[in-house]
Amino acid sequence: MKHPFLKPLACSLPLAFSLMSGSVLAKDMLMVAYADPEDSIFGKAATAFSEKLTEVSGGAMNCMLFPNGTLGSINEIPAMLQQGTCDVTLIVTSSLMDLCPEVGVFDLPFLFNGYEDARTTINGPVGEALASKIEEQSMHVGSWLTMGFRETTSSKPISSMADLKGLKIRIQSNEVHQDIFNALGASPTVISFSELYTAMEQGTVDAQENPYVNIYSNTYYEVQKYLVETNHVFQVATLLISKQTYDELTDEQKSWVDTAAAYAADVEWQATIEDNEKAKQGCIDAGMQFVTIDHNEMLNATKGVYDKYADRYGELLKLMGK
Repeated sequence: MKHPFLKPLACSLPLAFSLMSGSVLAKDMLMVAYADPEDSIFGKAATAFSEKLTEVSGGAMNCMLFPNGTLGSINEIPAMLQQGTCDVTLIVTSSLMDLCPEVGVFDLPFLFNGYEDARTTINGPVGEALASKIEEQSMHVGSWLTMGFRETTSSKPISSMADLKGLKIRIQSNEVHQDIFNALGASPTVISFSELYTAMEQGTVDAQENPYVNIYSNTYYEVQKYLVETNHVFQVATLLISKQTYDELTDEQKSWVDTAAAYAADVEWQATIEDNEKAKQGCIDAGMQFVTIDHNEMLNATKGVYDKYADRYGELLKLMGK
């Protein structure tokens, strides 16, 4: 139920700096910053967190929302949480690897069979272990989130795994992702997200990989013909709370925040499933040719990636029962 008077506020950058330049923000108002738009999956989760916190606290705690990177970039916000100058963020785990390399385990290929398998596993012992590691970096895991499976688009025809051979595919700067596509016979190339559309348009790369929501929202269907459901990596994310902020809360306030974080996760996982499906259909409606290829064949081809990272992620994989 939404509070009739207190609503989440989306603040501008000037207001953000004015808030930060004064006294320490009272802990009845949490600053929630994230890099995505308000209508994104993370935006929906941030709004859900804010509204639930207001509801369960009877209006005693509220949030100010800073979408679109207005408070800081995706690379800056974790440091702000560590310093206590931002209270809450929603962020993919791949953006936390410099602070907590162990979360890289989620970048291994074909780790989960589906959303239910992923959520059950992530919220089990492995999630607890990784939350403890993240806590050492002065950030508290409020709940685990997701962006769904990463898929592939291409300007060249793809009908089987054999068509991946030599494919020039853009990847983010991620060692495991590079190993995955090398194992599949492709030619991975690191290009910044902001330059990706132009790189595809100019033919610098033939392909790229992202969740469906990113593919559709960035109109890659304008420069890519084939939409390939590879499901090669399941993108995990998290709702993080500044440990400094969390430790200052009373036990009652912590219970309110915990409840709001759990509710935001429920909203976010469902939104991820629904929005990715809508985005997939949107790409098809825009003229992309939808293709599925044998995931088991791809899994077998990438088993060597697990061997390479056995020493680094072996204990975490055991906690997942893998």
